[in-house]
Amino acid sequence: MKKNLLFTMSVVLLMAGMVTTACSSDDNDDPKTPEDPTETVISRNDGKIIPVPGDKSNFDDLYDFFNKELPLTSWGENNSAFHLDNSETCYFINSYDDLKAIYTGKEQMPSIDFKSYTLIIGQKLSNNVYQNLDKQSFYERDGKTYLDLFFSGDIVLPMFVYYNYWGLYPKMSKRDINVNIIENRI
Repeated sequence: MKKNLLFTMSVVLLMAGMVTTACSSDDNDDPKTPEDPTETVISRNDGKIIPVPGDKSNFDDLYDFFNKELPLTSWGENNSAFHLDNSETCYFINSYDDLKAIYTGKEQMPSIDFKSYTLIIGQKLSNNVYQNLDKQSFYERDGKTYLDLFFSGDIVLPMFVYYNYWGLYPKMSKRDINVNIIENRI
């Protein structure tokens, strides 16, 4: 009886330790959103759409499309309408041809002004399952580009999962991007 209780307590403590382990970035830079006002920081609400100044577009169709076609998580086999293949992937999309090359679904694609915007679609592996993606923060620091995905929840489960993300940003050319998962406990 004591051995079973000791074993159970050990497993619970081990799992609690795994749950509180923070995710690290792909490099040694601090992935938190910069505080220095001289650094480029682009964000708005959930950070998924950064309107070009003067653009009065309504982006509801874009949100509806991605809410339907790109679920937040991928479990096991690819379950989205995009070529993500359960690997850490990031696509810079600057035309409808680029979008058609990775979209496998049957829904009508939303209207996007690719003369003014770049669409970024990808997925990132995490060792925890979170409840909510609260916001995204896209920024440049020291010549590198970062996308921080801020997750929260009062329940965090230790399990490997791919998180899908997307964002519409002012026009840019393809570049390397460091995608980081930041955990905010409730």
